[in-house]
Amino acid sequence: MYETPTPLPAADSPATGQDQVDAAKAARAARLDALGASLATKRREAIEYRRSTGIEAEWDECEDAYNGVDEVSKQAVKKTRSRDWSTWTDDQDNDNRSTVVLNITKPYVNAFASKIIDMRLAVTGRAWAFSPTPIPELEEMKKQNQVGLVENGQPVMMEEDGQQRQATPADKANEILKKARQKADKAQKQVDDWMVESHWDSEARQAVDDMARIGTGVLKGPFPQKFTYTKYQDGKLVKVEKIRPTSKRISARNLFPDPACGENIHNGDYVWDWDGITKKRLKDLKKLTDSKGRPIYIAEQIDLVLKEGPRQADVDYNANPAVVDPNQKVKPFQIWYYYGTLEKDDIEAAGCTCDGDDDSYSVIVAMVNDHVIRAGMSPLDNGKFPFDVAPCSRREGHWAGVGIAKDLDVPSKMIIGANRSMLENAGLSAKPIIALMQGLLVPADGNNVLYGGKVFIIPKGTDITEAKNALFQFQVESRQEENMNIIQFALKMAENVTGLPMILQGQQGQAPDRVGVVQILDKNASTVANRVTKMYDDNLLEPHVGGYYDWLMEYSEDEEMKGDYTIDVLPPPDIVADRQSLIELSKAADNPKAKVDFSKFFAELAKSNKFDPTRIQYSDEEWAKIEKQQPAPPIPVAVAQIREQGATERKGQEIEAENKRLGVELALEKEQAELDRQLEHWQTQIQATLDAADLDGQRGMNTEDRKAAIAQTTAKIMAQIRLSMAAISDGKDQAVASHEVDLYKHRNPPQVLTPPSEPAGKAAPGSAYQA
Repeated sequence: MYETPTPLPAADSPATGQDQVDAAKAARAARLDALGASLATKRREAIEYRRSTGIEAEWDECEDAYNGVDEVSKQAVKKTRSRDWSTWTDDQDNDNRSTVVLNITKPYVNAFASKIIDMRLAVTGRAWAFSPTPIPELEEMKKQNQVGLVENGQPVMMEEDGQQRQATPADKANEILKKARQKADKAQKQVDDWMVESHWDSEARQAVDDMARIGTGVLKGPFPQKFTYTKYQDGKLVKVEKIRPTSKRISARNLFPDPACGENIHNGDYVWDWDGITKKRLKDLKKLTDSKGRPIYIAEQIDLVLKEGPRQADVDYNANPAVVDPNQKVKPFQIWYYYGTLEKDDIEAAGCTCDGDDDSYSVIVAMVNDHVIRAGMSPLDNGKFPFDVAPCSRREGHWAGVGIAKDLDVPSKMIIGANRSMLENAGLSAKPIIALMQGLLVPADGNNVLYGGKVFIIPKGTDITEAKNALFQFQVESRQEENMNIIQFALKMAENVTGLPMILQGQQGQAPDRVGVVQILDKNASTVANRVTKMYDDNLLEPHVGGYYDWLMEYSEDEEMKGDYTIDVLPPPDIVADRQSLIELSKAADNPKAKVDFSKFFAELAKSNKFDPTRIQYSDEEWAKIEKQQPAPPIPVAVAQIREQGATERKGQEIEAENKRLGVELALEKEQAELDRQLEHWQTQIQATLDAADLDGQRGMNTEDRKAAIAQTTAKIMAQIRLSMAAISDGKDQAVASHEVDLYKHRNPPQVLTPPSEPAGKAAPGSAYQA
């Protein structure tokens, strides 16, 4: 990481005398003073140049527009000492003027930033990937499928589908590419882990907000930061400290590049940024040591700073309230960080050791009050500045861009002016203007202000007719329609200059449903938003990930992650793709010739609908277990198996139903035969009874009465028999339909008389007459 200053020899060291120590300290102090003065000159040049370009005044205007204030409203706040205002009185003309600000800048800026965040930093996941750098030699080897591979005079063998065969150059090339892909994936996972730990998404979102508001977003990193972790080890909780790369959004106001850098700060020789630091924190810096116990900051230089106290600031604290509160009475020190090159002698005077033989090196220097309090080597050998700047729109010859707030400058001023004019006109036209002829009417209270119940005195000698005409009333004409036309024109102009119509902000307005408003509301950003997304990718995302890649190559101890990789910026998915297009694309994805990985297709489809696919997909471990299971047969085979199984089951059901039907018919036939036998038996007994009655005239009844009684009984018996026969016939139909054997479980014939004749199925054969 950073080199730490080398401590001076102790005063009582036997190897050196006190004079030598004093001389060394004086020489070092002089060298550091000269270095501080030289760097301070560069800093002032950068500060003055940026101020002279007018970019800072433009940033102020953009911030005011975003916050809904202008010079008129600021003056009103000063006069009223509060923000509860709508009009103020001009000191010169004593005219009540409106100070209302219609803020159209904030919703436009927020909508524009939201579109970029939606396309790059929403739930779409990582927007970049590592890929092994293509090697032309390997591409040629991949084409050699028919040539056997020989090494040291022996054929190289490989196993395929359980059999040995001679490998080809294409096999070797594919194996090399496979290992390179695995290393790239491992490196990608490590960098992604670092960026997640540094809360990359949150910092990048703030940078995007700056892009839309003032036109420039700045992300600092990767730079080393100490992280403290708590873990369970040896039966107790222990704290572990690690140095890891991290990222942070900083304000563009804190950045002062080399005036000669042009549109790219990395083309300059140096870059400055600053922060506020209190007296207590400065004292604490003297206590910081590295892993070997060496001091990190130069204590003697810090003592000089504390003795001098905070001097006049190089930049106005009010210019960046995020760093220092403008209302703070006691201002802190300003600590400046220089990123650039220094001569070897200057670096060694600051306590750093230069291992090489070069004349200059890339360093980072910390200064307070023009005093160098620390100097260290750049953490990366390539010397790249740890800043990435993304403009919203290019500004010719300048590293800072143009934002949406600046684009809305003219439409916003038109809307504010027209609205104030309309309100002032409304105030004038709401009440009539009264003219009073002096001398004809005298206010009783001595005040010419009109109010309800006002009393006037007519002087003596004044004619009544003249007194009646002493008051004249004038009505100011209302100009609301004309002012509203100006406001509507300015609103349309705002849509045109930003390329962001209200309908693309999710507001339907007057657009009719028949033009596909629902699809337009959910559709991707306009071409302007796509262009700004490319500015974000090219100037912030790709170079920032590249910084983490450089860090990985330089500091990682795992050789399995190191390699020659390219950074692929993944295209943003459509926020909501056309439904029909998705249907057609899904059909094509099933075609093997399309070479589509359906899991990847599903992931992109989910992202396009703002849904995280990892929430419902199997993890890698779960999917590995599934793949180890017996693979499912192809769909046509599975369908045929299902059909065959269904046919077999239906055949078995038909055979079982037929067997049940035959069994029921056999049981019913047996029961029918038994009923016939009983009927014959009943008829024989009845006839015998009739014959006996005719012979002996039993119990005094005449023959005719006995015949009538027997006939009545016989009719009842025959009715019961017919009902039993009907029930048997109906039972056959039910048995065939529902395969039921127990006919009387759900249906019984009605009981007509008590046995001797028992309904079918209620008594065992031959037992109908039993009591």
